Amino acid sequence: MSNSPSWYTRNRSRSFPLRGTATAVTDQGQLLPDSIIADLALRFTGETNEVAFIRSLVVSKQSVSIVINVGSTSIASATMPVADVNNWAPKQLTALVAGVQGYVVFGESTLQGNWTFSSAAQSGLTWKVAAPQPAADAPARFKRSGFGDMVGPTVILEGTGDIDISSEQLYLDGATREAIVISLSDDAENNPLSDYVGSCGKRPEANTCGSPEPIIALSGVQPDCCGRIFLEFRGCVDLHKLEGTCGVVIDCNTQAGDLCPAKELTLPTEDGILPEDSGGEETTTEAPEDEDCLEVEEPTDNTQEF
Repeated sequence: MSNSPSWYTRNRSRSFPLRGTATAVTDQGQLLPDSIIADLALRFTGETNEVAFIRSLVVSKQSVSIVINVGSTSIASATMPVADVNNWAPKQLTALVAGVQGYVVFGESTLQGNWTFSSAAQSGLTWKVAAPQPAADAPARFKRSGFGDMVGPTVILEGTGDIDISSEQLYLDGATREAIVISLSDDAENNPLSDYVGSCGKRPEANTCGSPEPIIALSGVQPDCCGRIFLEFRGCVDLHKLEGTCGVVIDCNTQAGDLCPAKELTLPTEDGILPEDSGGEETTTEAPEDEDCLEVEEPTDNTQEF
């Protein structure tokens, strides 16, 4: 499993994990939201022409659940409390028939609903996440994270160019295990370490580029293998690209009055009572007892006293 927030965020904004030909339209004519499933992986015993599809997806105030079918047979399901959804916690699929393994990562719990499908044409899962495989005819030797023993036909891994692939005994998780090792070749006529070294300080390690250091993470979130970090904005955010540079302006079309509404302006009464006076009691202001105080002029006919 990827355990990558950027990967999960990207999947929540597209029709993953449905096939490109799937309509995503439910039996009731509703469109399945893209954001509910962030990751999914499934292996089941079956023929190569069989397609797994989402039979139902239910989001309530308490939980999120999914049922996966092949034809008319439900083969796997999973249920997770809503409180665990925002933690990107993978949930192991419960096998409803033999030969089923996998997990699901739910990405959204605020869109409550009940989406049901009757065929793979509506919600068929892509081969990348839900591939059928024949029954095992030999003991399994390797495993994939999130799965048990891998089954199926023999797979040959072959390195090309500067890549070497070998089977070695490595000490992993407190035990000696047989592992697939992918590494750069050690060719006397070629030095991959110099061919693939970074341009910063001619060293492949991080934090060797001097000042200013490049950004390697945002709030602990690191980019994917292509160097990308996907940001999701919600609400009134508008993005405007800056010409001639790699920057954007984040704008929110909200006025100050929308954030801090102005109070209604009020004036004192003729008796000098202010709206802020507690209890509505009248207050009077007496002239200071000072010999140097200016003499108060008598009001004239066209002067109003406050």
